[in-house]
Amino acid sequence: MDNNVDWKEIFRVEGKKKEGISPADLKLVLESLDLSWVNALVWDLYDHSPRGQKPFPPHAMLKALLLQRLKGIPSERRLAKFLEKESKWAKVCGFTKRKATPTHASFSVFRKRLGSRFEAILYSMSSSEGRRSLEL
Repeated sequence: MDNNVDWKEIFRVEGKKKEGISPADLKLVLESLDLSWVNALVWDLYDHSPRGQKPFPPHAMLKALLLQRLKGIPSERRLAKFLEKESKWAKVCGFTKRKATPTHASFSVFRKRLGSRFEAILYSMSSSEGRRSLEL
């Protein structure tokens, strides 16, 4: 993978058409993102008891929300339907089971759970300075 990707340019979507990034480039961007560090950052926000259904991986949820922004998908409801129908994109985001993709409610709960950390994490992915501030 090319380590010289200009992430600031990729994440700058203001003024771009919805189709500003080709599907191949978008797939490359999502696959090249290592967001495993997000799991540790939000670990304290989850209930870790053995009861109930396991949550979707935070890094996969974040990639899906990033996909939503970069593809111009207008709502979490449409994002959930998109991932349900387009299993290749679900897999790119990190959802491994074919039938197990988040509902729109799952995305809403995830975003609310992260609160202000959500925008900070998105900023950190486009700025090495932002990434360092989150790791401190």
